[in-house]
Amino acid sequence: MVFHETAMTDKQLGWNGALNLVFDEFSSAAWQSGLMQERNQAAVNMEAQTQRKIPNGSPGYQQTVTAIAGPFVAWLKGRSVSSPPFDSALPEGEEQARTDALEIVLGAFESFVRGEGSESSWTWNETADNLEKLVEYECRERSPDYRKAMADVVRPFYRMLKGEPRQTPPFST
Repeated sequence: MVFHETAMTDKQLGWNGALNLVFDEFSSAAWQSGLMQERNQAAVNMEAQTQRKIPNGSPGYQQTVTAIAGPFVAWLKGRSVSSPPFDSALPEGEEQARTDALEIVLGAFESFVRGEGSESSWTWNETADNLEKLVEYECRERSPDYRKAMADVVRPFYRMLKGEPRQTPPFST
């Protein structure tokens, strides 16, 4: 039991750290002047998809989807989101909710990135490279659970930023 609890805590810290890395790295590229309309549209898309996903889900499913997508919506709308507690908001056994929530976030960000003007496409590649390097840095000397959680969340973002087809990995316990 102690081992299991430790592994789950480390995995949840990995999810939390990964989503915070995404916030931090997207900030410099997404908050360029002239992108307010694109940010607002991405937030509206994310809210609409979230509302379609949660009505028939369990309370844990609803909590997880809202906990992951909600801060991204708030951030895109310009609200201050410093360190959302993703780790405490992800109940055990809600792997599908995590996967669905990440798919919502990735879809909204993909439409935001693809709709942006080509004059700053280098910024997205640079953001992807930074995310990849940060994951390597954050995973030094961490447990396999932490490294997997970090990679599961961040890898789809940097692949999407580099123009690869979007694939959301299933979360596993």
